[in-house]
Amino acid sequence: MIGFIKFLYSFLLIIYLLNGIMVELTTYENMKDMFYEVAIKKLEERVNLKQLYENITQMCNKFNVQSIELELGFLKQIGIICREVVNTSYENFIDNIFSSIYYKEYNCSVVQCISRGDFGIIFTKKFNEFLKETNIYILIGIVFMLLLSIIPSKGLSEIGKSTILIAVVFLAISIVANLLEFIPSILRNIFLEKFNTYVYLLAAGICIYIIGKFRSK
Repeated sequence: MIGFIKFLYSFLLIIYLLNGIMVELTTYENMKDMFYEVAIKKLEERVNLKQLYENITQMCNKFNVQSIELELGFLKQIGIICREVVNTSYENFIDNIFSSIYYKEYNCSVVQCISRGDFGIIFTKKFNEFLKETNIYILIGIVFMLLLSIIPSKGLSEIGKSTILIAVVFLAISIVANLLEFIPSILRNIFLEKFNTYVYLLAAGICIYIIGKFRSK
């Protein structure tokens, strides 16, 4: 029984920690930074964005429309609001594109959208909220597994060892990630912010292990 509890606890804890990184990665500010750092560079290789900006402003003025829809790769139906683009700078135009992507409304759940190939939802606020909600249920599962581990005599000590191992792995990843320059700065900053979380997890693992050892005697 303890083997199953230990496995499920470890699996849920790893998913919870990875999900926590994804939650931070998909916040508005981090997604915006990543959009400028990665996506814009890729888009500029395929599309002349400054020319696109000029064309859209001309269309908005000429046809007196409220919005124009764009399609950039797999990012479909990006709504550009004319009043937020006309008589503004190119930088505001790019901000408008990102906001249209991040706050876009989808008529399907995250799972449904991804399963049918609509991957644009990954870059939205809806996906960020989905990750946050998912982590709540995962945390409940972790607590439940922790409570179940009290039943076997050596349950807590085994859970403690798993917690220590996972914390050490994530601490190591966090340290290595900040030493490797090819890793995007956004991801390095997230690992740096999460460092204390992994330290606290390590401390919690040690405490659980010690309590388990005393309890099994």
